[in-house]
Amino acid sequence: MRTPVRLLFVLLGLVAGSAVCLSLGVASLAGGTGGAGLPGLGVVTPALSPAGAAGATAAAPAAGESPVAAVALSWALGRLGTPYRWGGEGPGGFDCSGLVQAAFAAAGLPLPRVAQDQFDVGPRLARGATLEPGDLVFFGSSTSGVDHVGIVTGPGEMVDAPHTGAVVRVEPIFSNGYVGATRPAP
Repeated sequence: MRTPVRLLFVLLGLVAGSAVCLSLGVASLAGGTGGAGLPGLGVVTPALSPAGAAGATAAAPAAGESPVAAVALSWALGRLGTPYRWGGEGPGGFDCSGLVQAAFAAAGLPLPRVAQDQFDVGPRLARGATLEPGDLVFFGSSTSGVDHVGIVTGPGEMVDAPHTGAVVRVEPIFSNGYVGATRPAP
């Protein structure tokens, strides 16, 4: 990873039949995160269960966290390792906006197909607003030149399908080309 961020995997003893849930806690280390220079990256640690099916649900959302956002984020994290495919809408591959659209559709919230349209539909967050799990972060040359989107997983990190040759992954929120954020599931 490019920045000193650690991922903490904690196994929960939640047994429902033979199911085991996994809680992913993301905490930033002293020295900053991949979102260095980005305002409003508060410390959050969402509880998520791995999502294997389109109807997957997340563990109970943290106080103030949208249940729709929790499901969308859990669904996207369940696709880690899926190959990037330009124009991909799954299941064999995703591009950035295809991953976002599919994740929110799995949570029951339809979003437009491309990153620019996803940014335009908003609702936009004010600069300096605290980013929460499930918020969307956008990148490009300007607010009318958006070309990439990711889903916030925790402080300074997002899940995205970054580019050809890569896979769906969690990575630092880029500071270069950052245009803004939206909260489609308040």
